[in-house]
Amino acid sequence: MMAGHRNKERTSRTGRRLVFGGLVFVLVALLVAHERHATPWRDLARDLGPVPPAFFLPLDARSKGAQTALETGPHGEKILWGYGPKTRLRFHTLAPMRLRLCYAFTSPVRDQTVAVAVNEHPVAAYDARKSGLPDDAGHPACRDFTSRAGDNRISFAYRAWNHGGDDFAADDPRPLAATFTMLQLLPVPGDPAVSP
Repeated sequence: MMAGHRNKERTSRTGRRLVFGGLVFVLVALLVAHERHATPWRDLARDLGPVPPAFFLPLDARSKGAQTALETGPHGEKILWGYGPKTRLRFHTLAPMRLRLCYAFTSPVRDQTVAVAVNEHPVAAYDARKSGLPDDAGHPACRDFTSRAGDNRISFAYRAWNHGGDDFAADDPRPLAATFTMLQLLPVPGDPAVSP
């Protein structure tokens, strides 16, 4: 009787192993088939991957003076409002690294001026009366800089804003100063410090 019970256990274990092995084989076959069909899509994703979205900022919760949700602009484009008197963006890096800040914006404020700074160091200044604003998202203004370890700050300081020197939208209580159509903070491509 004992020998019969042992044979049943062995047969049961062998059966379970065969079922488990069969399931693993089917799963591997499905994954291989999926991989073959997914390859063209993965190649497309790889080809499009270097083109980041228009708004890409790894910011923390302490950033101020920027709208928290995208709106649709008058021409169907996505925009992000910068609020006056200053849009302050904060981010953190563990070690110094080369970064590229790219932006495009315009302003409904007549004769607007905007000063751009990284960690309190001026990197650009715009005067709508003289040189215009970097308003073409297809050809944004870009500034490369080296972050510092720890907290970093980017700021856009405005001469005037809605209800702060200019009332261009009297019914809107927000201190609107500039409409960003692009705002990105990314590692500098090809920089040895960020390359795999």
